[in-house]
Amino acid sequence: MANVSAYTIKNSTGLVLPYDVWHSEIRKDINIYEKVAQNITFKQESHIEALLACFTLDIDSRLRAFLHSLIKSYYKPNYAGWNPMPVRLTATLIAAIISASRTSVSLTLSYWMEKG
Repeated sequence: MANVSAYTIKNSTGLVLPYDVWHSEIRKDINIYEKVAQNITFKQESHIEALLACFTLDIDSRLRAFLHSLIKSYYKPNYAGWNPMPVRLTATLIAAIISASRTSVSLTLSYWMEKG
């Protein structure tokens, strides 16, 4: 048993299945089973990367890495110019994502805007 919370940026629909139903269904197709195993591995690697980033990178670097990743997930970044944010996020939400305070995120973004 586990408590699971999920947050989405866009409106989404979730499907909740009892574990035994979910497990029996994915076991019916080895390709699906392998995809689930691959997804678990990717998720754990992502958690490890996040921990390393939070303990080794300053807020400026974490914020840059997050924004770069977010932009890349929607379109190919324009490294020679501006890249519009693909979604609207509050400073509070960004702070939670990069393990920083809202004040630190706001100050960093304000500093970047001053510098152009």
